[in-house]
Amino acid sequence: FELDIKAMDKAYDLVREWNSRGFINKPVMVNIPQVWTFDNYSSLAGTKVLQEPFIMNYQKFNSNTGWTDDETPWPRVMQALSHFSYHASHGQFVLCDLQGGVYANAVC
Repeated sequence: FELDIKAMDKAYDLVREWNSRGFINKPVMVNIPQVWTFDNYSSLAGTKVLQEPFIMNYQKFNSNTGWTDDETPWPRVMQALSHFSYHASHGQFVLCDLQGGVYANAVC
């Protein structure tokens, strides 16, 4: 899962840059996955999986094929984040297929 973790680190950096610009009044948070190993009491003993934290109020904001939910404000914000990530990385990266939950104090 080394490449997955590297991708998450880059996403985290880009979102941190987005948040530092103050475009919106709530932070966008990145759920950081962990590598878990099944214990010996499982039929999958020793198998490793990349586990993400549970997201309450789950919502898909955009996809990696160009689809975006533009019915409510938060998906539009996430689309702006995707656009920002391309420019902030000088065209090297695009954050897409953004999914998460909208909470009172943040978008995760």
